[in-house]
Amino acid sequence: MLENRLDQLSRAGVLLVGCDFDGTLAPIVESADDARADPESLEALHRLVALPRTCAAIISGRSWRDLDARLPKRGGLILVGSHGSEFEPDIVGEMTPQRRALRREIIETVGALTEWFPGAWAEEKPSGVALHTRACDARSESDAWRAVLDGPGSWPGIFVREGKRIIELSVVASHKGDALAMLRDRLKADGVVFFGDDATDEDAFGVLRESDVGVKVGPGDTRAGFRVASPADVRRLLAYLARQREFAIRGGPGDGRA
Repeated sequence: MLENRLDQLSRAGVLLVGCDFDGTLAPIVESADDARADPESLEALHRLVALPRTCAAIISGRSWRDLDARLPKRGGLILVGSHGSEFEPDIVGEMTPQRRALRREIIETVGALTEWFPGAWAEEKPSGVALHTRACDARSESDAWRAVLDGPGSWPGIFVREGKRIIELSVVASHKGDALAMLRDRLKADGVVFFGDDATDEDAFGVLRESDVGVKVGPGDTRAGFRVASPADVRRLLAYLARQREFAIRGGPGDGRA
């Protein structure tokens, strides 16, 4: 049972809680600019990071600055943007002059392609560009993806990530699994739980150990050991974990209620 595993993790010496943003902390919306994190989920994360030997990180495909702007009162939350390549604002892997030039070229190319596919739009990222197709009809979305994958997505030095109605091209090789593993190592975490909904979160699930907990939000194939239906379930489970961690730190038993 998921709650039992979270209860066990709540007693870890050093606990790391990781979450994706869109589709996990924030419900999926048609326009990425309209996404807002669930206030109760954020409250639970803040309760967690206020405890000794407890850390929480939001690991997202969004840029670091985008995340920071959406979390003005983030307290001790760690923000990791651009699928793990941004631990600080505008610091994205090794951006050589060649990579900067290639980034500009793919941004311009994908931006031009969107004019051919109604509903598609391009978002500049610190290490590349994302094509959003949530507002496309099925035919336009399929054609847009094919044009990007067969075009700039096939160029040497370009790394492609496919998500839910979004495809990202980057000049830096990184993923959420690398970020989560790096955080575990830096924080000396004894236990890790990660919540995520998208295909890009599978890299994070893939680095979890047997004693860790991975929670997939929504449908789709996954390497996570557990699955829930929606961000509302994430809210409930984060509140449960925060409560159990508080009891564990204070030396008393948890109440077992979610």
